[in-house]
Amino acid sequence: MGAKRRVSHDCGSGKVLLVENKTEGYAAWCHRCSDKGFWPHPAPTLAERLERLSRASQVEAAATMTLALPQPMNLDPSTWPLEARVWLYKAGLSNDKIKELGVYYWGAAHRVVMPVYDDQGLVYWQARGFERGRPKYVNPPIDKARLMARFGTDGPIVLTEDILSAVRVGGVARGWAVLGTSLSIPQINMLVGAGPVLIWMDPDGPGRKASGRMLRALRQIGIPCATINTDKDPKLHTYEQISHALQEGSGRCA
Repeated sequence: MGAKRRVSHDCGSGKVLLVENKTEGYAAWCHRCSDKGFWPHPAPTLAERLERLSRASQVEAAATMTLALPQPMNLDPSTWPLEARVWLYKAGLSNDKIKELGVYYWGAAHRVVMPVYDDQGLVYWQARGFERGRPKYVNPPIDKARLMARFGTDGPIVLTEDILSAVRVGGVARGWAVLGTSLSIPQINMLVGAGPVLIWMDPDGPGRKASGRMLRALRQIGIPCATINTDKDPKLHTYEQISHALQEGSGRCA
C-alpha cells in the first residue's frame, strides 16, 4: 500500500507506465502515451473489517502507554492515503512543511501523527484518525493541562484549540494550542508577562463559549487580551487573512 513502480507498457519499449497501489485501488499512467487506468481493490468483508479494526485498536492501546512516537513512520506524504494528505493540505501545509514539522503517517492505525517539541525535545504527540466508529484523536498519557503546543517565534501570542491551527497561525505570529477548549491554571501561568494574548477558538458553540471563559480569566489577572471571531477555523485561513485578523484583534487588546 502506497508503493509505486515503473513497468513496461505496450506503447513501446522502456519502463514508462507508473503503477501505484493507492487506498482505493491500483492506478496507472503512462508517461509516454498518457494512457491511464484504474482497478479498484475488492471491498473487504465484514469479518475482515472487524479484524482490521481490532488490530488497529490493539496497536493504538500499546502506543498510548508511552510518550515515544508510534511506529512505523511514513514520512513521505505523496505515498499516504488521500484523506490523510487532504486533511493537511486543507490547512495550507505543503509536503515540504509536513516534513519540516515531522508529521507522518502511521499506517498500522491509519492515522496522521503530529509531534510536539520544545527546547528539551518531544513533549507530546497527537494522532488523527479518519474512520467512523473510532476515536478521532489518540495521544500519550501526558497531562495536557501542563503544556501548550507552540509554533512561531515572533508576534503576539494567539491561543488556538488544536495543533494545526497553531501551526498555521505560527506562520505569522506565535500560535499556542491549548489542546482543547479549557485554559488551565498552569497554562495561564505560562501567559503571565508574555505580552498581549489573542484568543482564536473554532467557530462552533463550544469554541465561542471557551473564548468568553478565557477572556474573563485572563482579564481578571491583568493580561491584555482580546478574542478573534471568524466563520472558519484558524487553520483554514490564508496567511493574509490571519494577519488581518490579528491586526484587528490586537487593536482591541485591553
